[in-house]
Amino acid sequence: MLKKEESNKKFRIHTKGYEAVILYPALVTPALVEPGGCLTVILALKDAFKDKKMPSVPPKGEIGAEAARVLHSQLILIAWGDEAISSTNDVPYAAQKRQGIAQRHMIYADHMEAVDEYGGNYRGWYLEELREEDFLVEGFDAEGNPKKWGVIHRGAARMHLAEGREFKHLVQLNFKGFSKAGIPGMYELSCVCFKLYDDEADNSPEARRTDGSPAGEDSCERPMRCCYTEPDDDMLNDHFKKDKLEQKPQLLRKEGKIQAKIIGGDEMFRLYDDSRKGITVTRPDGSTDVVDIEYVRNNHGPLLQFRHPVYIPADWKGRVGVVGDLHASSRQCLYPLANTQVIPGADPEHSPYLGRIVHQNLPSATTLMREIAKESDILAVVGDLYDHSRNCDPRMFMDTVRNTGQLWDAMAYNKKYLENYNAYPKSIDGLLLLSRILDIYKDGKPVVYVSGNHEGYEHSYGVSPRVRISDGIQIKRANEDIAAEHNLTFYEASLLYGKGACDLGLEFEPELVPESDVVTRNLKFNFRPENFDWVYCLYTPWKDCVIPYGEKENFICLGWGSKENFLEPGFLNEAGYLPWAEEACSQAQLGLTKWAVEQSGAEKNILLSHFTFVCYDQKLPLNNKAAVVKTNDAGFGKYSIGSFYKNRQALYRMLRSGGLSYAVCGHGHRSGAYACGPPGGPGKLTVTGTAGSRNVLDKSPFALGEHNILVCGASGPFSRQNHTGELAGFGMDFPQGCVLNISNNTLAWKRDLRTKPRLAVVMDYLWHVGKIRPFILDSKTPEREKEESCIHQDYDGTLYFQLSEKFKALFSKTQQHPFRKINLIAVGKDNMAMLSMYPEPVESINKKRGGGTFPVFNLRLGEGGLSAFKKVTKADTEIIAYFLSISFSSVPGVVDADHYDLHTPWCFPVKIEGDYKRIFRPSDKRGGELPDYEWYEETWEEEYKVKR
Repeated sequence: MLKKEESNKKFRIHTKGYEAVILYPALVTPALVEPGGCLTVILALKDAFKDKKMPSVPPKGEIGAEAARVLHSQLILIAWGDEAISSTNDVPYAAQKRQGIAQRHMIYADHMEAVDEYGGNYRGWYLEELREEDFLVEGFDAEGNPKKWGVIHRGAARMHLAEGREFKHLVQLNFKGFSKAGIPGMYELSCVCFKLYDDEADNSPEARRTDGSPAGEDSCERPMRCCYTEPDDDMLNDHFKKDKLEQKPQLLRKEGKIQAKIIGGDEMFRLYDDSRKGITVTRPDGSTDVVDIEYVRNNHGPLLQFRHPVYIPADWKGRVGVVGDLHASSRQCLYPLANTQVIPGADPEHSPYLGRIVHQNLPSATTLMREIAKESDILAVVGDLYDHSRNCDPRMFMDTVRNTGQLWDAMAYNKKYLENYNAYPKSIDGLLLLSRILDIYKDGKPVVYVSGNHEGYEHSYGVSPRVRISDGIQIKRANEDIAAEHNLTFYEASLLYGKGACDLGLEFEPELVPESDVVTRNLKFNFRPENFDWVYCLYTPWKDCVIPYGEKENFICLGWGSKENFLEPGFLNEAGYLPWAEEACSQAQLGLTKWAVEQSGAEKNILLSHFTFVCYDQKLPLNNKAAVVKTNDAGFGKYSIGSFYKNRQALYRMLRSGGLSYAVCGHGHRSGAYACGPPGGPGKLTVTGTAGSRNVLDKSPFALGEHNILVCGASGPFSRQNHTGELAGFGMDFPQGCVLNISNNTLAWKRDLRTKPRLAVVMDYLWHVGKIRPFILDSKTPEREKEESCIHQDYDGTLYFQLSEKFKALFSKTQQHPFRKINLIAVGKDNMAMLSMYPEPVESINKKRGGGTFPVFNLRLGEGGLSAFKKVTKADTEIIAYFLSISFSSVPGVVDADHYDLHTPWCFPVKIEGDYKRIFRPSDKRGGELPDYEWYEETWEEEYKVKR
């Protein structure tokens, strides 16, 4: 038996090994190995290895068998999630057993066997020294031919080269026909330095067993755990702490330094250890809800720990699952805690609690990731994991948000937001998506990822952000789709979010500029390139890369870059709002793509990017065959919203020639498949589009034919839909992704159908964005169409409404309208009254009024009629406000009940003119696009004032 003072001597370690970190594979740049194929590992090492093992190696060149053997003995390959690498009964203090424990996990069962095969199945190269910049890594393929691997992001390079770490020597190892190459499965690669406990804390009587119980005084009772350090884990945690990339360790993981990682264990790496699952919320109508907070769950998976997946598929079928634009946002978890209603105090059937009906992105994103991964060989995430890098922690507000005023206060990301990292931490959404990606790996499927523009955003922005012109008035929506993505109207989204609904996510009010400049300066402030460091230090160091699967497929992953532009006046005012990738396609990205297409020998090349190749203006139907897309290196156009600046012609040429088999993109939030035809003229390209069947319940794949540009719809928020011009291009679609089958050239859209898009939201967008108001006063006075008229009273007392010509045109084929029931609700100081109105059948719409004949729709009143309604309202001492609450019916071929939610009403304030001669929606804050917050605060103080 070892004596206590001898139990932790360093001389008992058999081989310390060299500190090396693995750059490839990484979590979302996995190694894909054909059964029996070649595994490539790219390492970064310190000076000690080069000085001792490679004193005469040139700047680039093959390393000797002995040097490679040392590295090989430190690489182990274990089944993903396997916690039984060694038990406490196996773990020796004697050094001679250490090799036996590690040997069965080596890539080759015997490292001498590997050396014997050196130059054939097992080879190694010294590449060059890493530099603190975006760094192109050029190495060798399975046959030893030159290969471009990709570009390491400058943030990851800085982390590896920081003082005290200095992992600067790049080495590549190729393993062909290794021991586990023929055994399909998901594996994890590790580079280890074994050690026993040797510091004061671990050698003290307070040292604890793995179960947490005290170890006691007797050294034989110390926890018998074989430990190793993976240097990149220590490096990662140290870097995140120093650079404050993760601002709230005390709540997101257990505190304490990482001294040595327990083989197979994860005690020090918990993600979310708060066990609360739901909050009971009492509504004003007396009902109660149990609101589940998705961001609070038990997850004992690793956190600040590198993962290096190696996937050997049993039956690779060439199926690529695609999700993108997940836009996870922790703030959405707080919305259901408030009792926000457009019509305060109304029955929820007529004015629902907005927190109940608001769409949350995370459940849809999680569902689609899981379901699509099951049907795929690999899952591709094409950018925009989350909305912005800092967000609120729902757990900090569980006990403080119980009314809308408190929700508004939580959403007001002002000075308190900048200084309070506990309540508004960095990376909370990124950490949650990390756990979702690990879930996919647990199910045995690999994940690849390319960065989007939102990974670079710093601050929260509103649900209807506005660009201001020189007089300070907010007139231009910076992204007008955000409210619809929440399944809310402009009015509803802004009322739920609060006074910051129009904010652009800036720390300060933008600086005003001369009128000729149109937009304000400093709007780029929210996009901070350094925010990408978080992703590239934890998810993967590769900004751009080529991930091969043998000679079958290459996945060419091109990141967004460190710049964006959406401020060009002409672009902003005429062509749309989606930012362009200003750096893409860079020369390095083009070089990677050309190498894959021209020299790799792969059968198929699949380019993955967040920036789009084609993203039509949403008003243009996908079946429009006359669209023209500019492919020159500059210029904006409504057919290329959200695209990229550089080398566009070169990439389009590769698509037309077939060198690029597919370009799979995100960013546009509207799905589509586009075919590159022959050039339509100098610098132009003719493009046609299809999105398959309009039946959202039809999940069968469709043949792509020549359609090789695929745009994935949003997988977290609601997407856009415009297949044939329906609803003037303002149709909505479900959160979605797709499965591309490379082997048979088919595509299947996959949608989360659990919550339908609301027709009320489409109506609101038609009104405010499309300028297609449903109701007008009469056709004889077209100048009054500018008024927000809704309902009128005839000379005989009949209430009626007339549809505008533009609105009628949307339903011209059916001669129907979608209005099922219109409720006029009067909110009084002491009570509430409602007048229900039902549109008469289409057959009775023609009546003579004032000598002219034109279509109108009579309104049949509910029980009691208008006189009873007037009696109730007159009995009240004061009528505070009137509102309309409108529900809908299906219109075959235009509005389908299996697609749209027709029952959740469209609510907004209205005013009464005369003795109900006209009921209209005012254009000011008391009924227009945005709510009057002060009015709600003063009138319904209990709900809309902040309760301290």
